[in-house]
Amino acid sequence: MQKIALFYLSFLFTSCSIANKSNSVSSSSDDELSNFLIAPYTINSLSNPEQKALLVKENDRDNWRYFNDSIINFEHNPGICYHLEVRTTCIESPTNDTPSITYELVNILSSSKYNPDPICLYDIWGVIEFNALNARKLQHEVTIEINTHQNTILGTNGCNHYSGLIDRFPNTNHIKFKDITSTNKACEHPDLEKQFISALDQVDAFFRLNQQLILLSDNKAVIRCKRMD
Repeated sequence: MQKIALFYLSFLFTSCSIANKSNSVSSSSDDELSNFLIAPYTINSLSNPEQKALLVKENDRDNWRYFNDSIINFEHNPGICYHLEVRTTCIESPTNDTPSITYELVNILSSSKYNPDPICLYDIWGVIEFNALNARKLQHEVTIEINTHQNTILGTNGCNHYSGLIDRFPNTNHIKFKDITSTNKACEHPDLEKQFISALDQVDAFFRLNQQLILLSDNKAVIRCKRMD
Protein backbone atom coordinates (compact mmCIF):
# COMPACT_ATOMS: atom_id res chain seq x y z
CA MET A 1 0.00 0.00 0.00
CA GLN A 2 1.40 3.35 -1.01
CA LYS A 3 1.88 5.95 1.70
CA ILE A 4 3.02 9.54 1.52
CA ALA A 5 6.54 9.82 2.89
CA LEU A 6 6.24 13.23 4.45
CA PHE A 7 3.01 12.33 6.22
CA TYR A 8 4.70 9.31 7.74
CA LEU A 9 8.06 10.94 8.35
CA SER A 10 7.68 11.04 12.13
CA PHE A 11 6.57 7.39 12.08
CA LEU A 12 9.66 6.42 10.11
CA PHE A 13 11.97 8.25 12.49
CA THR A 14 10.29 6.51 15.42
CA SER A 15 10.67 3.14 13.71
CA CYS A 16 14.36 3.82 13.15
CA SER A 17 14.80 4.78 16.78
CA ILE A 18 13.10 1.61 18.04
CA ALA A 19 15.13 -0.55 15.66
CA ASN A 20 18.39 1.01 16.79
CA LYS A 21 17.60 0.30 20.43
CA SER A 22 16.67 -3.31 19.77
CA ASN A 23 19.58 -4.10 17.46
CA SER A 24 22.64 -1.86 17.47
CA VAL A 25 24.47 -4.01 14.89
CA SER A 26 21.83 -4.71 12.26
CA SER A 27 21.98 -2.68 9.02
CA SER A 28 18.67 -3.90 7.59
CA SER A 29 16.03 -1.41 6.45
CA ASP A 30 12.28 -0.93 6.00
CA ASP A 31 10.93 0.35 2.68
CA GLU A 32 7.83 2.37 1.86
CA LEU A 33 6.59 3.46 -1.57
CA SER A 34 5.58 7.11 -1.62
CA ASN A 35 4.13 9.64 -4.06
CA PHE A 36 5.81 13.05 -4.26
CA LEU A 37 4.69 16.12 -6.18
CA ILE A 38 7.81 18.17 -6.93
CA ALA A 39 7.68 21.94 -7.48
CA PRO A 40 9.16 23.40 -10.68
CA TYR A 41 11.91 25.31 -8.86
CA THR A 42 14.33 24.71 -6.01
CA ILE A 43 14.53 27.39 -3.32
CA ASN A 44 17.23 28.25 -0.81
CA SER A 45 16.82 26.00 2.21
CA LEU A 46 15.54 27.57 5.44
CA SER A 47 18.00 25.51 7.52
CA ASN A 48 20.94 26.16 5.18
CA PRO A 49 20.54 29.29 3.01
CA GLU A 50 23.48 28.25 0.83
CA GLN A 51 21.78 24.97 -0.12
CA LYS A 52 18.97 24.61 -2.66
CA ALA A 53 16.02 22.56 -1.44
CA LEU A 54 13.33 20.71 -3.36
CA LEU A 55 9.73 21.63 -2.60
CA VAL A 56 7.31 18.72 -2.22
CA LYS A 57 3.69 18.04 -1.33
CA GLU A 58 1.30 15.11 -1.29
CA ASN A 59 -1.52 16.56 -3.42
CA ASP A 60 -2.54 19.77 -5.18
CA ARG A 61 -4.50 21.07 -2.18
CA ASP A 62 -1.52 21.01 0.18
CA ASN A 63 1.14 23.66 0.70
CA TRP A 64 4.65 23.16 -0.60
CA ARG A 65 7.14 21.95 2.02
CA TYR A 66 10.91 22.29 2.04
CA PHE A 67 12.63 18.95 1.39
CA ASN A 68 16.30 19.16 2.33
CA ASP A 69 17.23 15.60 1.35
CA SER A 70 18.13 14.36 -2.11
CA ILE A 71 16.25 11.75 -4.13
CA ILE A 72 18.63 9.15 -5.54
CA ASN A 73 18.59 8.94 -9.36
CA PHE A 74 16.32 11.99 -9.70
CA GLU A 75 17.51 15.02 -11.66
CA HIS A 76 15.41 18.16 -11.28
CA ASN A 77 15.01 20.44 -14.30
CA PRO A 78 13.86 24.03 -13.60
CA GLY A 79 10.38 24.92 -14.81
CA ILE A 80 9.14 21.31 -14.78
CA CYS A 81 6.54 19.90 -12.36
CA TYR A 82 6.98 16.23 -11.42
CA HIS A 83 4.86 13.47 -9.96
CA LEU A 84 7.21 10.81 -8.61
CA GLU A 85 7.00 7.39 -7.08
CA VAL A 86 9.77 7.21 -4.49
CA ARG A 87 11.10 4.43 -2.31
CA THR A 88 11.57 5.67 1.25
CA THR A 89 14.03 3.54 3.22
CA CYS A 90 14.50 3.73 6.97
CA ILE A 91 18.08 2.76 7.87
CA GLU A 92 18.02 0.98 11.21
CA SER A 93 21.65 1.59 12.16
CA PRO A 94 22.99 4.64 10.32
CA THR A 95 26.54 5.80 10.88
CA ASN A 96 27.38 9.37 11.84
CA ASP A 97 27.91 10.40 8.22
CA THR A 98 24.89 8.61 6.69
CA PRO A 99 21.20 9.60 6.86
CA SER A 100 18.64 7.61 8.82
CA ILE A 101 16.21 7.83 5.88
CA THR A 102 17.02 7.65 2.18
CA TYR A 103 14.84 8.41 -0.84
CA GLU A 104 15.24 6.75 -4.23
CA LEU A 105 13.34 7.35 -7.46
CA VAL A 106 11.23 4.39 -8.56
CA ASN A 107 9.29 5.99 -11.40
CA ILE A 108 8.45 9.39 -12.90
CA LEU A 109 4.67 9.11 -13.08
CA SER A 110 4.31 12.39 -14.97
CA SER A 111 6.14 15.61 -15.80
CA SER A 112 4.88 18.86 -17.32
CA LYS A 113 5.91 22.47 -17.82
CA TYR A 114 4.85 24.86 -15.08
CA ASN A 115 1.88 26.80 -16.48
CA PRO A 116 0.12 28.73 -13.68
CA ASP A 117 -2.96 30.89 -14.04
CA PRO A 118 -1.67 34.50 -14.24
CA ILE A 119 -4.46 35.56 -11.86
CA CYS A 120 -2.25 34.23 -9.05
CA LEU A 121 -0.03 37.29 -9.63
CA TYR A 122 -2.90 39.73 -9.08
CA ASP A 123 -2.33 41.06 -5.57
CA ILE A 124 -0.36 43.44 -3.38
CA TRP A 125 2.91 41.89 -2.23
CA GLY A 126 5.28 42.90 0.53
CA VAL A 127 8.90 42.34 -0.45
CA ILE A 128 10.83 40.15 1.99
CA GLU A 129 14.17 40.13 0.20
CA PHE A 130 15.78 40.94 -3.12
CA ASN A 131 19.14 39.73 -4.41
CA ALA A 132 19.56 37.99 -1.02
CA LEU A 133 19.23 41.36 0.79
CA ASN A 134 16.66 41.75 3.54
CA ALA A 135 14.16 44.43 2.46
CA ARG A 136 14.04 45.76 6.03
CA LYS A 137 17.43 47.36 5.43
CA LEU A 138 15.59 50.06 3.49
CA GLN A 139 13.74 50.97 6.71
CA HIS A 140 10.64 51.60 4.60
CA GLU A 141 8.04 49.17 3.31
CA VAL A 142 8.87 47.75 -0.11
CA THR A 143 5.82 46.63 -2.07
CA ILE A 144 4.80 45.29 -5.46
CA GLU A 145 1.23 45.66 -6.70
CA ILE A 146 0.54 43.60 -9.81
CA ASN A 147 -2.55 44.14 -11.95
CA THR A 148 -2.80 41.40 -14.58
CA HIS A 149 -5.95 42.93 -16.11
CA GLN A 150 -4.19 46.17 -17.01
CA ASN A 151 -0.70 44.59 -17.14
CA THR A 152 0.72 47.18 -14.78
CA ILE A 153 3.04 47.13 -11.78
CA LEU A 154 3.45 49.77 -9.08
CA GLY A 155 4.66 50.04 -5.53
CA THR A 156 7.17 51.54 -3.13
CA ASN A 157 10.91 50.90 -3.21
CA GLY A 158 11.80 52.58 0.05
CA CYS A 159 10.71 56.19 0.38
CA ASN A 160 10.06 56.47 -3.37
CA HIS A 161 7.26 55.16 -5.58
CA TYR A 162 7.65 53.35 -8.89
CA SER A 163 5.41 52.12 -11.70
CA GLY A 164 5.76 50.22 -14.94
CA LEU A 165 4.25 47.77 -17.40
CA ILE A 166 4.18 43.98 -17.62
CA ASP A 167 4.81 41.76 -20.62
CA ARG A 168 3.18 38.37 -20.13
CA PHE A 169 3.77 35.33 -22.31
CA PRO A 170 0.69 33.11 -22.82
CA ASN A 171 0.71 29.56 -21.46
CA THR A 172 3.95 30.07 -19.55
CA ASN A 173 5.11 31.53 -16.24
CA HIS A 174 7.37 34.01 -18.05
CA ILE A 175 6.90 37.72 -17.40
CA LYS A 176 8.92 40.87 -17.96
CA PHE A 177 8.64 44.22 -16.18
CA LYS A 178 9.40 47.18 -18.44
CA ASP A 179 9.31 50.98 -18.63
CA ILE A 180 9.79 51.26 -14.86
CA THR A 181 9.97 54.84 -13.61
CA SER A 182 10.45 56.03 -10.04
CA THR A 183 10.08 59.23 -8.05
CA ASN A 184 13.36 60.80 -7.02
CA LYS A 185 13.15 61.79 -3.37
CA ALA A 186 16.40 62.03 -1.42
CA CYS A 187 16.24 58.85 0.65
CA GLU A 188 18.53 57.31 3.24
CA HIS A 189 19.48 54.27 1.13
CA PRO A 190 19.42 55.30 -2.56
CA ASP A 191 21.80 52.51 -3.60
CA LEU A 192 19.50 49.83 -2.16
CA GLU A 193 16.50 51.37 -3.92
CA LYS A 194 18.39 51.24 -7.21
CA GLN A 195 19.31 47.60 -6.53
CA PHE A 196 15.63 46.77 -6.07
CA ILE A 197 14.66 48.41 -9.38
CA SER A 198 17.56 46.56 -11.01
CA ALA A 199 16.23 43.28 -9.57
CA LEU A 200 12.81 44.03 -11.09
CA ASP A 201 14.48 44.59 -14.46
CA GLN A 202 16.09 41.13 -14.23
CA VAL A 203 12.85 39.23 -13.60
CA ASP A 204 11.85 36.81 -16.37
CA ALA A 205 9.53 34.34 -14.59
CA PHE A 206 7.50 33.77 -11.42
CA PHE A 207 6.50 30.96 -9.07
CA ARG A 208 3.79 30.92 -6.38
CA LEU A 209 5.15 29.30 -3.22
CA ASN A 210 2.06 29.00 -1.02
CA GLN A 211 1.37 32.58 0.16
CA GLN A 212 4.63 33.83 -1.28
CA LEU A 213 5.53 35.05 -4.75
CA ILE A 214 9.00 34.19 -6.02
CA LEU A 215 10.27 36.31 -8.90
CA LEU A 216 13.03 34.61 -10.86
CA SER A 217 15.82 35.47 -13.23
CA ASP A 218 17.46 32.65 -15.17
CA ASN A 219 15.75 30.12 -12.83
CA LYS A 220 17.15 31.79 -9.71
CA ALA A 221 15.08 33.66 -7.12
CA VAL A 222 15.89 37.39 -7.18
CA ILE A 223 12.86 38.75 -5.29
CA ARG A 224 10.81 37.01 -2.61
CA CYS A 225 7.46 38.51 -1.61
CA LYS A 226 4.69 37.73 0.84
CA ARG A 227 1.03 38.36 0.20
CA MET A 228 -0.19 41.38 2.14
CA ASP A 229 -3.47 41.21 4.07
